Amino acid sequence: MSDPILEFNNVTKIYGDGTVAIEDISFDVERGTTTVFVGPSGCGKTTTLELVNRLIELTEGTISFDGQDIQDIDKIDLRRRFGYVIQEIGLFDHMTVAENVGIVPKLLGWDQARIDDRVDELLNLVEMPADTYRDQFPGELSGGQRQRIGVARALAADPEVMLMDEPFGALDPITREKLQNEFLDLQEQIDTTILFVTHDIDEALKMGDRIAIYNEGGIVQYDTPKEILTNPANQFVRDFLGSDQFLKELKFVSVTDVMNTENSVTGKSVSELAAEDHGYDFPPDGEDIATVDSTETTHVALTKLYQGNASSVPVTKGGEVIGVITESDLKERLS
Repeated sequence: MSDPILEFNNVTKIYGDGTVAIEDISFDVERGTTTVFVGPSGCGKTTTLELVNRLIELTEGTISFDGQDIQDIDKIDLRRRFGYVIQEIGLFDHMTVAENVGIVPKLLGWDQARIDDRVDELLNLVEMPADTYRDQFPGELSGGQRQRIGVARALAADPEVMLMDEPFGALDPITREKLQNEFLDLQEQIDTTILFVTHDIDEALKMGDRIAIYNEGGIVQYDTPKEILTNPANQFVRDFLGSDQFLKELKFVSVTDVMNTENSVTGKSVSELAAEDHGYDFPPDGEDIATVDSTETTHVALTKLYQGNASSVPVTKGGEVIGVITESDLKERLS
């Protein structure tokens, strides 16, 4: 890992009653990435998050932030470098949206004009237009809107790291998916390091650049979504991924990893395929052959196969066919 902003080295947390919350975990978090902690309830996910900004103190090991042991950083100074978003959101009902978003900059002593500019910038960024929402109160907003305000507030002082604990967990499935998609777009714009806690493996696979899978206070696998799906570390991970692992994997594996390049259509243009018979049952798309681009995933390829009720789909790059994917190829490669 080229540029870690957080380094966990043999970290253990034991509570006063003897409960071991996490034991001997070690991993690095790369700057500008989203790392998701996922696992069953009580496995140590939130404990890990709270150790980072010293809401609780570790028992053994070290956590380094930007190369410095967090125990050597003043708690208040440390927390000012983090944004924090929780499931309950925690907005102040007696304060307007603008006052809620601007509370941390105000505590930091920013002048009001700078605070106002930052608030308007962030409200627009989270698709809550400032002209419409800045003077409203939290009680006037929907759950999804309040969660957006919570994210805006966490971003207000331009934190180096965002800590997010089940941020979308209390929302209905449709709103939750919408906010997940919006947040993925937002992350591309803000390029902030994010630690994200969830109990939902589908959310972890969707949101994370890297995923830490927890079980009973330890991390059983720490890797990319694709690697976890294609090479689960043990039976616990396989069970946690669920019986629809094949469908999950389709969303992460590139068509170029599966396609067959030893065929009569490779090197042809799409128009040539449409005019010639190469022995493949391609899905029709009007007068043209439906294709899948080389940048797409196998999930897109399978969708094209089913929509066209065909057994094969050509993979193209720059208008030229570079391979063919069949349903049997997909099932063999991903089984």
